[in-house]
Amino acid sequence: MSMEYDIGNRRELFLDDFVTESLRGDVSRDLHDPVPHDPDPTAPRGAYQTVICNQGKLYRYYRGDFADYTRLNSPEPYEVKPGFIGEFTGYAESRDGHRWMKPDAGIYDCGIPNVIFCNSKKYLAHNLTPFMDTNPECSPEAKFKALAGTADSGGMFALFSADGISWKVQGEEPVFTSPGPRFSYLFDSQNVSFYSPVEGRYVCYFRVNCTKDDRALRSIARIDSKDYLHWENFQELDVNLPDENLYVSQLQPYFRAPHIYIGTPTRFFEDRGSATDIGFLFSREGRAIDRTWKEAWIRPGFDRESWSNRYNYLACGIVPTSPHEISLFHNWNGIRYSLRYDGFVSLTTHYEGGEWLSKVLRYTSGELELNIATSCGGFAQVELQTPDGVPLPGFSFDECEKMYGNSVAWRPRWKSGKTLDPGTILRIAVRSREAEFYSFVFSGEKESAGHGTVMTVSEN
Repeated sequence: MSMEYDIGNRRELFLDDFVTESLRGDVSRDLHDPVPHDPDPTAPRGAYQTVICNQGKLYRYYRGDFADYTRLNSPEPYEVKPGFIGEFTGYAESRDGHRWMKPDAGIYDCGIPNVIFCNSKKYLAHNLTPFMDTNPECSPEAKFKALAGTADSGGMFALFSADGISWKVQGEEPVFTSPGPRFSYLFDSQNVSFYSPVEGRYVCYFRVNCTKDDRALRSIARIDSKDYLHWENFQELDVNLPDENLYVSQLQPYFRAPHIYIGTPTRFFEDRGSATDIGFLFSREGRAIDRTWKEAWIRPGFDRESWSNRYNYLACGIVPTSPHEISLFHNWNGIRYSLRYDGFVSLTTHYEGGEWLSKVLRYTSGELELNIATSCGGFAQVELQTPDGVPLPGFSFDECEKMYGNSVAWRPRWKSGKTLDPGTILRIAVRSREAEFYSFVFSGEKESAGHGTVMTVSEN
């Protein structure tokens, strides 16, 4: 008997073969390129950015420098007041990710209204990287958390905020310092942290200056914590390709499938004028980093500046910007990149058609929902089978409505009208042609409109 997987109401993507038993026919697993949109003149420009979605509002954090406002090409018409020098953390917000506002935070009388953190003797504004805590035991006063600091500041410090705007540094000492003498310089880029619901702990991925096999390359390490103050379980990650420097990881739980951490690392090529591009990686439940797709995911553009020193970074955070769209944001050029929900990788069937078969699953509750798109001439059908591949009564391909269209939440229907009993052990089979299949879930939510268009084929 095959091992069964109890995925409950967890959404599964096709970044790997974790739930795939087999693929048959004209089918491939494809990484999709994000779609660039015209540069937004209202988007903040600055290093080490973070974007958070909080109840439909997007919070955007970025690093600025007071010195930039004293030059002829000042980014904004503000006059810095005496006494404010060095780097700061700026804040912007948006309802749709298309246009940004820089509200007056009222925290510093520095001449720039949206500065929310600066003038720290520990230089924490260099890489302050917030997140919104989803830990059910999190106190309201620490709903937002952040790590900040470099080797020069002694290590990483913990910061807390109730609203994501007013921040307090926890104590006078860093919460994590260098893990050993091999690491002469570290923490000096964007060190990302988050609460992992699948691990039940806080996790941080941070910058180190050598690889696990002791190559002198910028790389990524990991620690975790029960309380965000005491960090342990230092791990060096085997993630770099030959001669590859990784400046940041940007690993974060994907909001529609938080057991999957998705990262958009900046790859740094010192021997090519310190040019950079952006890769794609992921980790399932904090296990090994998967580099199935080793090539660049986002490349520099036609303009020469995009090939210049350390130019290409994405903000940390993949956020929803419509009922079927997610967005990522470039730190410097104002470009927003978009994908459909779960649109990183699809199982793609071509003209001859093909079939996907799942591993053995245990059904708990909810309705089966597929994120899928076809051409006008394509189609998709679903069959539910026993572990031995026999159609469950009432759930065969022949009884399933043949759909065509584009939906992030298609719920297949069978003529029998039957429903599954909790505890049913089954396989899912999807037969399609000219289609991209992105994810599936047994959804416990009500069926809702606005997620796409689905038509059915009339059988004569």
